Amino acid sequence: MLHNETIYPDPFIFNPDRFMKNGKINISVRDPVHACFGFGRRIRPGRYMAFSAVWIAIASLISVFDIEKVVDDDGNAIELTHEYISALVCMPKPFKCLIKLRSKEAEAAIRGTDDHS
Repeated sequence: MLHNETIYPDPFIFNPDRFMKNGKINISVRDPVHACFGFGRRIRPGRYMAFSAVWIAIASLISVFDIEKVVDDDGNAIELTHEYISALVCMPKPFKCLIKLRSKEAEAAIRGTDDHS
């Protein structure tokens, strides 16, 4: 449902701008939340906690890490493919990326959470 090209043009392209118009949220584009957590009696009871947990996890990662495409021997960025593993949960096939700390402060923040006492 979230890959329906009549509702979301080019659904496999990462394009957050599809939800914007003139710098504001475009209310004519359907919010993906309508389908991702189920419907009616079968709606996921933990949907609010799941959404918040994913948001916090992503915000935590991008606050301390730069995540970039890897480059080939000529210095050209290697583009990601849109290949997926079909299973109960669809997920991207393994890919390479470069993950590096943003700063010494970021490293200190990460190491500060490592308590082995």
